[in-house]
Formats: sequence, structure tokens, C-alpha cells
Amino acid sequence: MDSLERRQRRIDEKAGRGDVDFAGIIGKLTREQMLGSVHEMLTDVCYETVAPGQVGSVTPDFRARRQGEKCAYEIVGVLCMSPDEVIKAYEKLVEMEKALGNKGRVCHGSPPDA
Repeated sequence: MDSLERRQRRIDEKAGRGDVDFAGIIGKLTREQMLGSVHEMLTDVCYETVAPGQVGSVTPDFRARRQGEKCAYEIVGVLCMSPDEVIKAYEKLVEMEKALGNKGRVCHGSPPDA
């Protein structure tokens, strides 16, 4: 268990929720609900979600921007809902990384069972 999980467990215990099965909860969400959660999380950390236009030859599932003091930050991502989607998502990430060049880094995120 990492520090973030320990922190969340303490918050849940204080709220009287006990153990929370995040994998079980996430596994029941639809693609639209997951994208809504991503949008909410990005908004919480001061990003503005924008239309996910093309990055090279790929259209990401979500895109967000934030203006820092000295530079702008941008997040583009691909959502995977099942293990079958992971390979295609990885291929999209590789294409986006090529298009971004030195201006960006990409990473993969998916529900626990994907």
C-alpha cells in the first residue's frame, strides 16, 4: 500500500466508510462516467478541459490545459476500459509522443483490471 492509499484509507475511516473497493467501483463505470471523472479530477487541479483535437494522426479521448507562471501545460490522454483496448491505446500514445516531440511526455492509465 503506497502513501496515497494509506491517506485515502485514513480519510475513509474518519468518514466511517471502512474499506473501499476502488477496483470494484471503477469496474462498474461506463466510458462516459470515467471521462467525467477524469474531467472532474483535471478541473480540481486547475486544468481547463478543451476539445480533444488531433495530436499528429490521433484524436485523444481527453485534453486539458493550464497556464503556469512561465509556461503552459497540456494533458492529452487515451482511456482504456478493458485489457483488449490497451494495445490500441499504447499505439495511440506512441503516435502522440512522436507528434509532440520534446514538448511532451505520455503515460498510460487504465482501470485495475485493464
